[in-house]
Amino acid sequence: TNKPKDNNRNGSTVTNQPPTQPTPNILSCALNLAQHDLPVIPIRPKQKHPPMAAWQHAATTHAGTITNWYTGLYRNHGIGIATGHPHKQPDRYLFDSDAVVAVDIDEHNPETSGSDTLHELCQTYGSLPTTVEAHTGSGGRHLYFTSPEPVRNDAGKKLGAGIDIRGEGGQVLAPPTLHPNGNPYTWDTENHPDTTPIAHAPDWLIALLADRNTTPSH
Repeated sequence: TNKPKDNNRNGSTVTNQPPTQPTPNILSCALNLAQHDLPVIPIRPKQKHPPMAAWQHAATTHAGTITNWYTGLYRNHGIGIATGHPHKQPDRYLFDSDAVVAVDIDEHNPETSGSDTLHELCQTYGSLPTTVEAHTGSGGRHLYFTSPEPVRNDAGKKLGAGIDIRGEGGQVLAPPTLHPNGNPYTWDTENHPDTTPIAHAPDWLIALLADRNTTPSH
């Protein structure tokens, strides 16, 4: 039986799960992200926000805490990944204190394409390295990078229309969490965290995102 397929903007094919296939186990998915040194946090069902206050400090890679969350109080919740520089974990700093940055490429506005904006940036400054990529429930993409410099959250100002940034104090929803519209977030089949490392952001991208007083070279 052939699986249904969707084509994204760059022409590549993404294979979706058939409706009859069980939803991936949330706990195992959350633990897998923690194994990749990505701090996770529960997400309220049908929303985009964590259920607890001070969630930035609650986000963790600790397997016991994550297991307690998803087998107890937050068993029906989705998964978020905390971005920015990690808060102190019991045994380490993640990524040797590099920040996790998510480039959120939006496609929900028919008049503004984040993919087109990103294409123009790459034409001007250079290409982006292959990195972990997720497809959002609203038809966009999340590209994950690491940065040695702090990067603040941003909504379409630093990189341009249709591209948001999640950095210090931010979070993004992670597969297989459901978007409020009911569609699941999915990992790109060729850029899954199990097979693709999170790339270091190129210097031109860091220069545009970090609080520098310099302009990236063309």
